[in-house]
Amino acid sequence: MPESLPYEIISEILSPLLKVPDDLFANNRPTSPFAQYAKPSTSAYLVVCKKWLLAATPLLYNVVVLRSQAQAEALAKVLGEHNGLGKHIRKLRVEGGYGDAMLTILASAPNITDLLLSMEIWGGNSTDGLCEGLPLVNPRRLIMHEGRLARTSKMVTNLVDELAKAIAGPWTKLTSFISPYARDSERGRQIFRALEKANRLSELVVLQEEALMWVYPIVKKCPLESVGYLERRWWWRERNAPPKDPALVQLIQNYEKLHPRLPLLRNADLVSPSEVPKAVWFTPMENVPSEIREDIWSRILRFALAMPERDWDASNTSRYVFRPESERLRRLGYLRVCKMFYRLGRPHYFEDITLGSDRESTAKLDELLSGSDMQPHIKTLYATNYRTRHFTWDLFEKLLDTTGSSLLECGVDVGTYIMPRSLFGVDKKPEPPAPPPIIDARVLFSKMPNLRRLRWDCKVEFRTPESDEEDGGELARLEALWIRGTSPTFLDALINARLPLLKTLYMTTNTVNYAPFLTVHGPVLTSLHISLSILDEMWALPPDRSSKRLSSLCPNVVELVVTWPQQQRAAPPRNAFLSYEHRADIPALPRSRRRSHGSAASTSVVAAPDVPASAFDSLKKLCLVVDWFPHERAKLEAWANYLLQFDTSETPALEEVSLPVLSWPTTEREIGRSSFVKAAEKLLEQGGTHRRSEKSTPQVAWPSMPLVKKLPLRPHLGAQSRVTATRRA
Repeated sequence: MPESLPYEIISEILSPLLKVPDDLFANNRPTSPFAQYAKPSTSAYLVVCKKWLLAATPLLYNVVVLRSQAQAEALAKVLGEHNGLGKHIRKLRVEGGYGDAMLTILASAPNITDLLLSMEIWGGNSTDGLCEGLPLVNPRRLIMHEGRLARTSKMVTNLVDELAKAIAGPWTKLTSFISPYARDSERGRQIFRALEKANRLSELVVLQEEALMWVYPIVKKCPLESVGYLERRWWWRERNAPPKDPALVQLIQNYEKLHPRLPLLRNADLVSPSEVPKAVWFTPMENVPSEIREDIWSRILRFALAMPERDWDASNTSRYVFRPESERLRRLGYLRVCKMFYRLGRPHYFEDITLGSDRESTAKLDELLSGSDMQPHIKTLYATNYRTRHFTWDLFEKLLDTTGSSLLECGVDVGTYIMPRSLFGVDKKPEPPAPPPIIDARVLFSKMPNLRRLRWDCKVEFRTPESDEEDGGELARLEALWIRGTSPTFLDALINARLPLLKTLYMTTNTVNYAPFLTVHGPVLTSLHISLSILDEMWALPPDRSSKRLSSLCPNVVELVVTWPQQQRAAPPRNAFLSYEHRADIPALPRSRRRSHGSAASTSVVAAPDVPASAFDSLKKLCLVVDWFPHERAKLEAWANYLLQFDTSETPALEEVSLPVLSWPTTEREIGRSSFVKAAEKLLEQGGTHRRSEKSTPQVAWPSMPLVKKLPLRPHLGAQSRVTATRRA
């Protein structure tokens, strides 16, 4: 099929796939938009067949983005071997100096119309080739890029000087300039003076609106046709802003006609009631029987009022408990349309209920559970409390008695009594409460037959089963369980309970022993979310207790998510996923089991156990959920050392290690100096050469997982081939 298509049609098909949007090419923000890890290379389209190669090559070279020295050298080599290839280059983005290779590139690309030059150049990156090659091109548009800090090295100074000479001299076609300078600076004035001297500038774009105050007086004598800015002035600064030149106002309006932007609400035009067109009254389904009409509207409102499932993985409690106020107002808006919408929408509105920590909220829930017709429609209920617990066990039992059969998701912080408060908000010393009743788990579970997700935070005591064979009840549809706070008797009750569909477990409290529970229900778990303190403790168990290790209790876990407790914020794990000699908590071993290095009088007690440790044979994804990442050098080095010492011997099937809060480097220099990139490469090497199965097939595929904000393969900044090396990394 591809061989039968003419070149023109193939070119039209491939053009959208190989096109680089101009807003990305001309982006001169501090972080390059091309600093991405997960974006696949577009050069794959060229290897389909020879016809596609010939049709796509001009499209591929139309926009060239250089982000590394290796890319520049590869492109220079390709252009040197193929003389006519550089004529296809129309837009060139250079994010560095790249030495003598730039002279060859600029000499081979005489048709460049858009040129972006970055001033974020470090001392070891030569700009000699770039300086010599600037007079060889004649662009129509120039975009300058500055990093977060202006570099003042000799290489950058030479480049700015040569750039100013080219603007004022041989660049006779230059009519458009995009400036990165928001504040007045000598480097910026040098460029604008060159533009003033050339007197050819017709379009000017600055980074911020305030920059026009010092830029426009320099270039106002140029034949300007439009002037624009990328960022608006903050509204509170407009009051004290000096009046603009009328000519400048007209130039800004000309730019906004060509590049319209969304208007601010405060500047929206007011329309008088007389100008509003009269609505044409129309009643949908007017001639349809009322039963059918209401059934259709009820289905529509069910989707309109539906709420997405809460994300338990959110680090902030308010993100998965409380719904945004905008969502509540949006849902209420449907009920206020008409009486029919109110009547049909109320059951769907009460499917998802969220309560705060005030007494009024629990009082309203008590009233709703007492005599409302909305009880059977409640499917999701969340309630959280701060300092005082207003959601009592009696109210929780009332909830289950009235809505238990319809309840699908429940997450409440249940207390046994209400703590009184003083007039000034200071907790009074409560009276000794009456001992709460001992709960029978079988009765409690029978009231929640359809429950799918349970977030448990309650210290009430449960009746201890008399024997392991005793029937503990059943939660037939429970898929996810979050143990946030509990008494040990609740886990004892769950041991004898039947949980046939349980696949996900959240263990965030370290006040109980999970080993007996995991011994019974651990083999069915596929997703485990565990607190770091619990994981470190279970990982450091001695070899004679290997049956109590997490990998033995949960052998079928595919996804492991580690959460950080408040008292251990931003610190790397002490024991988890470290080899025996790198763990902080090493159990004492008998002297006969210790390795002796050197003489018999050696005092080293660090020894690897003779018994092989159990492994997570099914674990494929590991996610380290840290609330925030430290900026101190010592803590960053601790994290880098941890990742460098990361041991994959107990995770033979691991494919992905995710650290969402980690900000990956975006430039060639930062990538080369980053310890985290080195750790990622080491992990990739370990994964690619790790143990094989009995059929001699690799169990891991690390190199196929270069994902954003995860431990990816180093962004390829070198040349894979003569074609791919010329495009962005």
